[in-house]
Amino acid sequence: MKREKILLGIGLLALAVVIQLLPTINRFLFYHINGFHFRWLDTIMLPITYCGDGTVLSIVALGLWRLRGGKKFLRLVLILISAGILVQVIKYFFPAPRPSVVFSDIHILGPVLRAQSFPSGHAASTFGLVSFVSGEFPKLQTLLWILAILIGLSRVYVGAHFPADVIFGAGLGYLLGNIYLSVWEHREKDVV
Repeated sequence: MKREKILLGIGLLALAVVIQLLPTINRFLFYHINGFHFRWLDTIMLPITYCGDGTVLSIVALGLWRLRGGKKFLRLVLILISAGILVQVIKYFFPAPRPSVVFSDIHILGPVLRAQSFPSGHAASTFGLVSFVSGEFPKLQTLLWILAILIGLSRVYVGAHFPADVIFGAGLGYLLGNIYLSVWEHREKDVV
């Protein structure tokens, strides 16, 4: 099962790179997602996008500490820190403008972001977190993945990211989470 998950993560990364290299497709997808806005949807999507912020993810991590103990907490923190570092390294070496820099006629909710866009840190952290937490709470797995996907979509909807940014971030977080899970599972089998 882990192999399929790792291949899915690699597939998401590859898809994002292809879309990133084809700016016409990336912009087309952006306009269709970002342009589909209604006042009632704005009131939903802005709070959803904030669910991917570091503060919210830190609260989830602290909740995991309370419910599952320090070892699980530290593992989740390792995933989140690793995702954050990788996102910043990629942004440094592959600078890409935010949609607000490229377009003047887009729908923006929240702050106007102008710094590096590729990849989405919200998506990377959220998908890394959900990769780990969904295994801890299998009954919540579907809800958690729906929320992660909505957070990713919201980043495009609010005008913060292009679709390729989000797909790459999602793939990175998902891949990172599953690689760590595989390593930990393998180490625990060796101990037993």
